[in-house]
Amino acid sequence: MKVLIIYSPLLLILFLLSLSPEGPASQPIQEPAQEEEVGPLEERMLVLKRGMRSLRRSLKDPEKDAASLDVIVEMQKAVAEGKLIPPPMVDAIPKEGRDEFVLDYRKLMILTQQELLKLEMGLLENDRDSAKAAYDALKAMEDAGHERFTEDG
Repeated sequence: MKVLIIYSPLLLILFLLSLSPEGPASQPIQEPAQEEEVGPLEERMLVLKRGMRSLRRSLKDPEKDAASLDVIVEMQKAVAEGKLIPPPMVDAIPKEGRDEFVLDYRKLMILTQQELLKLEMGLLENDRDSAKAAYDALKAMEDAGHERFTEDG
């Protein structure tokens, strides 16, 4: 018990220091550094990924349609830019199959644009079933696209 009493003031001082503005508790938590640098295509794909996550929640609430439409427009921009950037794994494709691979990738991105337009139109026309169907189609395309056009598959 004596040991605890002797160290109590020290623990109290350490606790109080941790609460001060200069203490470690007031410093923001920093995200760990990314090991790999994100390329231009990956940046655009992250916009799509975040957009899909956001839409999964917001499409359920008609009051959030304006926010959903903003997300959809950002996703459309990312796809428009991303379809012109070949996937990084294109170099791993045998030379005789590269052109077809890039063409297939671009076609999938165009189909993605079309579904995003359907989703946008569904919300603008207050057709929730159409919007939900377009979202579901985008989700299926996302999974199929990752399987075909990413190294992780």
